[in-house]
Amino acid sequence: MIGVSLVMRARLLASLGSVTALGVWVYPLGRLEPLALGILLAWGWSRWRSSWPAWHTWTGILAAALGSAAVTGLIRLGTEAGIEIAWFRLWGYPAVDLILAGMLGGVLMAGGGPFAQPALVYLGRISYGLYVFHLMVIALVLLHFRLWPVQLPLSFGLTLGLAALSYGAAGAAFPSAQGAVHIYPVGARLAVIPRTHREHA
Repeated sequence: MIGVSLVMRARLLASLGSVTALGVWVYPLGRLEPLALGILLAWGWSRWRSSWPAWHTWTGILAAALGSAAVTGLIRLGTEAGIEIAWFRLWGYPAVDLILAGMLGGVLMAGGGPFAQPALVYLGRISYGLYVFHLMVIALVLLHFRLWPVQLPLSFGLTLGLAALSYGAAGAAFPSAQGAVHIYPVGARLAVIPRTHREHA
């Protein structure tokens, strides 16, 4: 999948030399890396988590902080002075995806730590809705409100509300699918337990 994404993104850039990173972002076949890395991470975690030594709880926070700094630095490097550098459109996304996968791996190895708090776990569950709705909400808020003290909380609140509603609607439409896999902190570990096993335990 990663190879296909790189090839398709290179072809897109070759045929449309002026395409921006946003154009690459909305091109489905050019953005398969997150799916591929997620599959690899889930496979590795399910296969080797019992044999890996647990990391200290706060290493998850360190992994998240370092990853955030690396992503910010990479974006700044790829868009110097507001001008998008050509290589960033091809290599920027897989680099960011690898950093984010490393962040998630670090949090998992640390047993979740502070990231296992119920509020953060819920944000993780509705995160796809946050991803889907945030651009639309931000555009509408910027269109109708001029003051940033209003824009920021309103954008966050509306996005959070829409994501929660969509998550609830999906759960009502597909009750057997929602929450089919649960993550529970067990000591310094995270245990991934299918719903059917949990109900029969």
